[in-house]
Amino acid sequence: MNNCLVSAIVPIYNREKYLHRCLDSILAQTHQNLEVLCVDDGSTDASGQICGEYAQKDKRVKVLHIPNGGVSNARNIGLDNANGEYILFVDSDDWIDKNHIQLLFPTEEIDVVCCNCVLEKPFIKENNPKEAVKFYIYTFQQNFEKYYGKYCIMSPCRILYKKDILDRYKIRFIQDISYGEDEIFNMYYLSYCKTVAKVDNYTYHYWRAQGENSLCEKYHGNRLQCIKAKMQACEFFSERELLKMRL
Repeated sequence: MNNCLVSAIVPIYNREKYLHRCLDSILAQTHQNLEVLCVDDGSTDASGQICGEYAQKDKRVKVLHIPNGGVSNARNIGLDNANGEYILFVDSDDWIDKNHIQLLFPTEEIDVVCCNCVLEKPFIKENNPKEAVKFYIYTFQQNFEKYYGKYCIMSPCRILYKKDILDRYKIRFIQDISYGEDEIFNMYYLSYCKTVAKVDNYTYHYWRAQGENSLCEKYHGNRLQCIKAKMQACEFFSERELLKMRL
């Protein structure tokens, strides 16, 4: 098993109810060479205190307390402070199976590896509380329409990134966009990747409690943000001559 250091970045905003489950799942990984960067994004509940308790118990946990600035800012600060050769993002209300990181490690030189996820209720019907939904990934060269269309990669979770690529090309989340910023981040990252792989395992668990928004949706403003993100995407593809603009 590849024993490279992995930095797990957890942006946190008022998630005291789910934070134990998230952090426990990360620290229980079969891949033990990791650091957990808990970025407390100005939480007003006990989230910051919980992070501090974990840091006292496990030296792999590091806590960064910052003023509330949104999930993109929190993830960027995590990236700037990460020491690992690989980067993993886990939202603070989600959790991962204990072999999640181990399965994502490539057996050869691959720039990005992703897995499938399980969407936990209440997204799924009450009589079927858990349903696996496949997560597909395509490079631009393979199939642009499938990538940007039905199978678009929006979440940075479930993906193992190379820190070297992120730093070399200065890839960070756009902080003034709070809707679709994940998609743009992945567009830029994948544009510098030569090899992409997907494992069939369902090891990432996406959660949204009844009557609550997910972590990222807590930051979303109005739908104008979505338009702004799409404009940024069009600019991206236009620059690389992958998209013919129809005026």
